[in-house]
Amino acid sequence: MGWGAGKSITVAFTQQPKEVFDALAQISQSLKGFKPGAADPNTWTVTYVKGISLTSWGEKAWAQVTQGPDGRTWVTVTSKLNFGLVDYGKNSKNVNAIVEAASARLGQADVVKPLAGV
Repeated sequence: MGWGAGKSITVAFTQQPKEVFDALAQISQSLKGFKPGAADPNTWTVTYVKGISLTSWGEKAWAQVTQGPDGRTWVTVTSKLNFGLVDYGKNSKNVNAIVEAASARLGQADVVKPLAGV
């Protein structure tokens, strides 16, 4: 992972964890700039990867599905640069893009824990 702080947000969906996990795995092919990453059904984690660009040594984001204590399915989306101290807003954009793409498939997500540094 990168040296600099990443960004993370936790959102909730009303669908069952399997349906949310499957949707997160499917959106990886349509996220702009991301290459499809791995989807691990054992840890309910989907990884998204961006390669090296003029402004970054690469970026990695992941979404982990859990059963929330309120009965809804929670998704924690985190993004970090592969290398760097300053992200110039890239991590926030990555997290928001993943949440927006998931919401387009599953319906509006409720924010459980707002966007914050990790």
